[in-house]
Amino acid sequence: MCITEKSLQNKFTGKGQPEKELPDFFESKEELKLLLESIPPAIFIRKAEAGFPVEFASANVSDLGYEPADFKAGKILYADIVHPEDLEAFNFGVISNSERGIKDYTQEYRILTKRGKVRWVEDMTHIQYGKNGRISRYFGIVSDITPRKELAEKLEQEERKFSSLLNSSSNIVIILDRHGKLLEANERAYTCLGYSREEFLKLTPANIDTRYGNQFSRQVKKISQERKITFETNYLKKKTGPLFR
Repeated sequence: MCITEKSLQNKFTGKGQPEKELPDFFESKEELKLLLESIPPAIFIRKAEAGFPVEFASANVSDLGYEPADFKAGKILYADIVHPEDLEAFNFGVISNSERGIKDYTQEYRILTKRGKVRWVEDMTHIQYGKNGRISRYFGIVSDITPRKELAEKLEQEERKFSSLLNSSSNIVIILDRHGKLLEANERAYTCLGYSREEFLKLTPANIDTRYGNQFSRQVKKISQERKITFETNYLKKKTGPLFR
């Protein structure tokens, strides 16, 4: 049997099953608990109360430096581990989704380990409603996405550096792939040729380069052999304006 995080979440929360009925592939609650503690994401069952007291925390919360017993005993509330700068957004996400009657939602926010280190997490939450229609608890599958966030931040920094370098040139700079697709250009190119960035990237080189059709294939071949080439061409401004050399 293949058990995914989502199917496990549905089975554990009783979604689609009679209330209090244990998923049929578990013989006891202890067996279910052992399975929950063996999967990589941390599991938190949070009460719908101020600070979100934790009713259950899987054993792998120890990866964050905490002990499940500390949560269960009420020594630590879930709100205590949410980064102070993200707590307001976290609370807003819980409240807004709850008020709209949404049963499943996902949030990304930072938490603090016991040693004070910052970790980014993705929290897939299922809201459980009682017989009276009121929210009784929140089931959270909390995954550490710090490496993904750090990579995204690094890529964003590199993109900013590249953009700064590209736009620092007083010359027109146009970047194409080996098939002639326009990938990027600098602000100088957009200004001189009269296009917005969005308009420009929808063009083909033939729209702006008067000799593109005759020369491009030979230029690509020469670049692959010599790594760089120098040539002159003429660019057409927007709406067949005058040539720009």
